[in-house]
Amino acid sequence: MTKILKICCSEWRNASRDKRELGLCQDLGMDVIVLAKGIDGTIDNVDGFEVHRKGSRPFGTIVPNFINRIVSLYNWSREARIFRPDIISGHDIDGLLVGYLSTLFTKEKPKLVYDSHEFELGRNTKRSKLSLFLIKKLEGFLIRRCEFSIMVNDSIADLVQDIYKLEKRPVVVRSTPNYWKIDENETNTNQTEQTNAEAEKQEQNMEFETPVKGEILREFARDSLVFSNTLQEWITHNGVDIKADKTSVVKAATDGTVSAIKNDPRYGLTVIINHDNGYQTVYSNLLTAERSEEHTSELQSRS
Repeated sequence: MTKILKICCSEWRNASRDKRELGLCQDLGMDVIVLAKGIDGTIDNVDGFEVHRKGSRPFGTIVPNFINRIVSLYNWSREARIFRPDIISGHDIDGLLVGYLSTLFTKEKPKLVYDSHEFELGRNTKRSKLSLFLIKKLEGFLIRRCEFSIMVNDSIADLVQDIYKLEKRPVVVRSTPNYWKIDENETNTNQTEQTNAEAEKQEQNMEFETPVKGEILREFARDSLVFSNTLQEWITHNGVDIKADKTSVVKAATDGTVSAIKNDPRYGLTVIINHDNGYQTVYSNLLTAERSEEHTSELQSRS
């Protein structure tokens, strides 16, 4: 019987996509085991899957975190090797690294699968340029040693294939629940309300003007990933970047009420303005911001 080992360095509680994939493996007659974070030596049954738990801090808090991490990699890899799997699926780059290390110096090496649950280089976390460089090198090294990889959407699959010059495009499996329980009457009611609301908005014809004159550096890109030089990460871009002189005055795109003026840790001085019909505009990377008596703002560009 083919044995598949899923390695997840988190607690593996709400992994709906993993459970769909592993459920299919069970239907095909495979023996499925999960290695996940938890109290050392404990075994749980999570939605019909046998989950073996492994700790991630062997020395607790008495040593620096990087020492715990190095020792944990060794302990987890040794544990994974004990199962003697035919296939190892890494829940993310950490799980894949554990799986790869467990195959070193073995005669019959299991096949590796990289089951990435998000775009690793675009994680919503602060990373230094050195960290991004090392992660990119590690991911590129590991992904080329896999039978195949899995991504969450087409744009990420295309981007990963391009970044690492892969011959095979990653398989796309979306991270969605197994099913939804739908009340048909409620759905029809909500659909009618939404249609009426959209029709009302179209009738009122909201008009927006460009807030400042200047070169458009980056267009709106909600359905694809772009690299942000400011944040040093790959992100969707739910806005428009406009280059303007420091003396330029940025005006509200249309009449509205100032909702907030704040210093955002990532986007600098930011102004949020509410408009009719539930619309809202956000202006960031500003030098100054002044609220006028008419509840609109005069904003000054920072660059």
